[in-house]
Amino acid sequence: MTSIPFLSADFYAETIYSIKIAEGLFFKLNPEEGFSNFPSGYLHPFIYALLYLLSFKNKDLFIVYTYIFNTLIFIITIFVIKNFYRKFFMEKSNIPVILLILSVPFTFNFYLTLNFPLYTLFFYLSLYFLDKKKFFILFYLFLVLTRPEGIILFPFYILYKFYKDKRFDNIFFILTLILISLFPFLINKILTGYFTTLALRAQSIFFNYEFKSALITGFKTFFKHLAAIFLGFPILNIKISEYLSSIIYPPLFLFFVIFYLFKEKNFLITFLFILFLLILFLDSFTIFTGIHFSRHIAYFYPALILFFYKGLKYIRNFLPYFYFIYFLFSFFPFLSTLKIDLETSKTFKINALKAGSLIPDKSEVLLYSDPYFFFYNIDRLKINFLSPSFNPICAKKIENFIDKDKLERKYIYVINTYYSNAKYYYDTKERLILKKLIDSIFTDTLYREKNFILLKRKN
Repeated sequence: MTSIPFLSADFYAETIYSIKIAEGLFFKLNPEEGFSNFPSGYLHPFIYALLYLLSFKNKDLFIVYTYIFNTLIFIITIFVIKNFYRKFFMEKSNIPVILLILSVPFTFNFYLTLNFPLYTLFFYLSLYFLDKKKFFILFYLFLVLTRPEGIILFPFYILYKFYKDKRFDNIFFILTLILISLFPFLINKILTGYFTTLALRAQSIFFNYEFKSALITGFKTFFKHLAAIFLGFPILNIKISEYLSSIIYPPLFLFFVIFYLFKEKNFLITFLFILFLLILFLDSFTIFTGIHFSRHIAYFYPALILFFYKGLKYIRNFLPYFYFIYFLFSFFPFLSTLKIDLETSKTFKINALKAGSLIPDKSEVLLYSDPYFFFYNIDRLKINFLSPSFNPICAKKIENFIDKDKLERKYIYVINTYYSNAKYYYDTKERLILKKLIDSIFTDTLYREKNFILLKRKN
């Protein structure tokens, strides 16, 4: 069987939950731990759990099935988007669809994260059925159950219907939408005591900075990102965040979008653009803004690409063909980044398997943050995460959940991987406490490869 791995750590992290669901453990990594929902949604982990069962719990086959499934969802999504273009914007040309397929942020994310494919599909199915209440409410439910951020469509729908029909929908329908919007947050509250997931809280800049600094940082990121999309590359290569620069955006991308917005003066176009600004603004207040080719806003690319294409046509008919060539020649160089991701994943897979083979079956392992190790050793080891994104016990301050006696009594091995990423979950004082405890207790090195370290407690 093929040894191709997933392309990102997030993919592995989310599939861990699907494997656990397939084994009968719902949104927990270990029976004794509290509820934890790193994937954020409640629908797609069950779908991928079914794929895992259909693969007869063979991990290599499961990875192949996942790639095939995501490709099918990609094809269906393209079909839905093409019909969305035709229904609401009378656009029959295939050029905007081709530009969309050649858009790195959109296409690549179908293979970099687990929730993006279904979330994008349900987002555009919801938009397509804006004028069909029963279908809209069905796909809106699927949307918010895939990722709760989907509630952003609720105010958009209310405004759209009021502007179009000059009246609000009946109160029962609005109350139903409100209940659907609150549903995933209520589940979180009931099961964890928080309205948001562990991952969302850990990745918010308000968790990592004091309030004033977080506000300033968020606004700076927002305007920097807006300028980057407006100007694009190679006009000005703007560093948006640690993970993103304007190089992924075509020249004057947002300029042509806004040009079309003012020329057309259509309320649906205006509402969609405002929705995009809101999504971009909210993303600016996360630690990982821009990661995976700006995955948090990439699902909105189909609308932007269409407006971009129509803005080009307003100015010159030949411009869409010029940009088609630009998209074509800029797409393939980005494939090299996927190749790097693939090689990186292969390396982590090798490390995970080698280190796992050194640990006796059923041993307990303390893991900082390495979903690769968890994925490939999930069947034979008892693994406890130290990351608050996965472990609700660790969502509290370190002093409250970890002490030297507990470590000495319970854990045998520690995998010290991605240690620098601790800055995203713990402040400086907590990191020092954690590092000091690990270094003082786990003193024997069994395996070391770059950032991957397998330590054993000294007998």
